[in-house]
Amino acid sequence: MGGPVFTAAEVARAADALRSHQPLHDQTHAAHAAGFLLPGRGIVLAREDVGRHNALDKLIGALARAGMDPASGAIVLTSRDSVEMVQKTVMAGARSLIAVSAPTAHALRLAQGANLTLAAFARGGGFDLIPALSGSLTERNMSPEKMVMMANQIATFFKTQPGNGQAENVAAHINDFWEPRMRSQLISYAAKGEPGLDPLVQTALRSVRAPAGG
Repeated sequence: MGGPVFTAAEVARAADALRSHQPLHDQTHAAHAAGFLLPGRGIVLAREDVGRHNALDKLIGALARAGMDPASGAIVLTSRDSVEMVQKTVMAGARSLIAVSAPTAHALRLAQGANLTLAAFARGGGFDLIPALSGSLTERNMSPEKMVMMANQIATFFKTQPGNGQAENVAAHINDFWEPRMRSQLISYAAKGEPGLDPLVQTALRSVRAPAGG
């Protein structure tokens, strides 16, 4: 999918790492922050403001002044993934966005259409990965290669998470974030015995909901 490559631990720790760059929040307990995470280096830039949009605007400006390519890392937010925050991140040229809460439905559609990877609920040592997709979540016929790649990326991520229930987690992710036509296409692909699907995806499909009439 392109873009920077982070370990699961780096993403899980990103929001906590950003807290050490928030002196204004320490003083007021009323400030948002936006940070820039680089693979293997952690948070290298951060900006604060009482407004979450302003904090991200400041960070984007700081990246430009420092001559840093937003595509080389991930934006980290202490706020939710709203449509505006996704738009600003995409316009800046970043490929990954990490936030402490869930994206809105509109923000999710926009991110997927813009090929932006989201990591939601990044707190407490965990997060939910929503991989980038080169195209819209609502496209009617995704290429089998792209569909298999996406499904296998989800499986790869959950294999890195501790504990049991990996197949259940993969199934829950697909049920929550894949549009019904995509789920139907994936189920049909596996039923025909087509190649390429990770065994964990094949196990997870037992719990993936088939769309009505699909």
